[in-house]
Amino acid sequence: MKFIMSKITFEEAKQLIDIRDKENTTSQSIKLFIRAFFCGFMALLPLKNSIVITSILIIIIVISFLYYYISKANNKLLEEFSYQLAKYVMLQTTTVSILLGIRVDGETPFGEYYVLVALCYLFLVAVLGYFRCRAMILNYLKNNGINLKGISVSKIWNKVFLKLSIILLVIIGLGTQLYRLNKWWFIGNNSSSNGISIQNEWLGMFLVLVVGILLIILLVVFSLLPTLLFNAKTITEGILLKEYATEFQQENTRSNQ
Repeated sequence: MKFIMSKITFEEAKQLIDIRDKENTTSQSIKLFIRAFFCGFMALLPLKNSIVITSILIIIIVISFLYYYISKANNKLLEEFSYQLAKYVMLQTTTVSILLGIRVDGETPFGEYYVLVALCYLFLVAVLGYFRCRAMILNYLKNNGINLKGISVSKIWNKVFLKLSIILLVIIGLGTQLYRLNKWWFIGNNSSSNGISIQNEWLGMFLVLVVGILLIILLVVFSLLPTLLFNAKTITEGILLKEYATEFQQENTRSNQ
């Protein structure tokens, strides 16, 4: 991300950032504390599966909270940036906690390999989340007239992901309502004695493959739902403020004289 921002000149950065707005940022400490408490509670969901994974999630939340305080203490102009970044990271742990807290028949999924699978999943979410946020930042820059040569954004991270996110939210909403209306059917409808079976082996394998791919896509999209709340404007401005810290400090001093 720093490489991308280094391609933006200070003059272009000044067009995006109004220092006066940064000076009057309202303290977000209480809001962030409440979010940290809630996300910390959600991080307890995988506790029965692994105390290691739960500890990692809680550590991430604590680090995000501390980063906010340290960042705003060092530079008041970065208060809103550090708040938005910490908020996003905390919210990201929520969807991750929900999925990592799933148990199969009261047992830990993947057995003794659960921690390894969970760590790989966390790494994957971090990488995909980075590319999604990177695409949002580049899109924000493009909408503000800053086109970076040699850097393009795949449609997957913009239009496709947004559509998939909306579809997933609709599915979750409809699924919840259908479950409430037809709970008796889900709990157990034993009126039919014969189950559904697929006689063609190749057709069965194909259906399993398709369902598996769709399930993976839905899990990835669900994991990255917090990116919908990623504040590309504030994060971009914060990165530029850090990139040109000296220049903006001098600009701020001159404006106050």
